[in-house]
This record gives sequence, C-alpha cells and structure tokens, in this order.
Amino acid sequence: DVRSFVRTVPEPEELNDEENAQLANLHSLRSEIAARRVGGEQIPDNATIVKEAGRLERKLGRTFLDAAKRGHAPRLAAYLTQRFRINYADPKTGETALHILAAGGARRALRTIMAAQQRLNFLVRDKRGRLSSELAYLYGDDPVMSRLLANKERWQAKREGVRLTRRPPPKNA
Repeated sequence: DVRSFVRTVPEPEELNDEENAQLANLHSLRSEIAARRVGGEQIPDNATIVKEAGRLERKLGRTFLDAAKRGHAPRLAAYLTQRFRINYADPKTGETALHILAAGGARRALRTIMAAQQRLNFLVRDKRGRLSSELAYLYGDDPVMSRLLANKERWQAKREGVRLTRRPPPKNA
C-alpha cells in the first residue's frame, strides 16, 4: 500500500566533527558568496571562495551519496538536518540520492529523504535520462516504490507546468 510507505523520519545520527566543520564552512562560504552578489562587490578573491565552496560541496556530496548507496537512513537524516543540498548529483553519473535509493530498493532511507520533499526534485534525470521511478522498477524490483515515485513526479510536473515524458523501451525488450 502506497499510503503506508511514507512514515516518520528516524532521528539523525551524529556527524563526526570534521563533517560538521566542513558543513559549517560550506554554509559560511555560501553566505559570503551571496552577500557579495547582493552588494555587487568585485573582490579578487571571490573566485577563490567559489572554488573552495565547490570543492567542499563535492567532498561532502561524495559522502552523502555513499550513505545513500549504503541505504543509511540516520546518516542521510543528519546531512539533511544540516541543510545539505538534497538534490546533489554525482558529477560523473548525474545520479542523486533519490536515484540511488530507488535503484537499491532502500525504503527506510527513501522515507528519510522524502520527508524533505519540499526541497526534493522528483524530476531530476541521471545522465542516461532515467527518472527515479524507472530505476525503482527496473533495478529496485519494487513496483510499489516505483508507483509512489511516479505519482510524485506527475504531481511535481503538473505543479511546475512541465510536460513529463518517459523514455521509450529498449528495442530488444
């Protein structure tokens, strides 16, 4: 039953001191970048700050996606509590935590990130053009999860006025 799928979010597991420091540093760098944009300042070290923020986000993104690959719900909840970008995508594959969890059939961890669904983008496709609902059906072997994600995708597409299309099935299928 789709309605019983979404339940309460588990309590976040504590992040280690290094991760907390990196997240705090990332937030301060983002604040500084935003403040400089608003003020219209052209400071020479602005590019350095943007580069450092990107480096930190990639490093934290790898650990965030690693937690998704393991289906580790408390760790994902801890990152989301610290306001990490929920739609962070792997630079090589384009997969987000939503794609990884759907393909792995990790229901508990999926419930965790779906609790933040106001920020979650269900319409993100990986670099091969696949939606999370397709991955849940094909690799997660979970038609209920696939149906839930497909409903969320349709709802978001309708709300944003976007036409949702499916990829055609492979020729050899």
